[in-house]
Amino acid sequence: MNSQAKEAPASSANAYCEALLADDEEYARLALRWDRLEQVMIKHHKWLELSDDEQRALPEARETHEIDARLTVLSFEREKILPMLPAMAAADRPTLMLKLKVVLMLLLPDEQPEARALLDSTLRDIVVLWR
Repeated sequence: MNSQAKEAPASSANAYCEALLADDEEYARLALRWDRLEQVMIKHHKWLELSDDEQRALPEARETHEIDARLTVLSFEREKILPMLPAMAAADRPTLMLKLKVVLMLLLPDEQPEARALLDSTLRDIVVLWR
């Protein structure tokens, strides 16, 4: 995969970064929805006490299964794209900013708050300097 990425034009880096960032937003939105659905099912159906088959039989659980399927697809896409990005050069400022935003996305706030804050600050500085 990396040999393909090295030959890919910068526009591919741009497109891949945009796709990753959009997928990450969708993933976060769906995970939040899944959590809310689970909370309702815990409250009204004793979700955690049900077997897997009983959980699947609940009509309210249908959406959680659809979300699970989509989250799996999004994770697969991320695993496919991420290894290619380091070999792709950013040929312009917008692509460089997108690559840095992907790095910011990868730095989880709870696990690396200082690194995330520093990168976020650096991104703001770059925007100001490039005006």
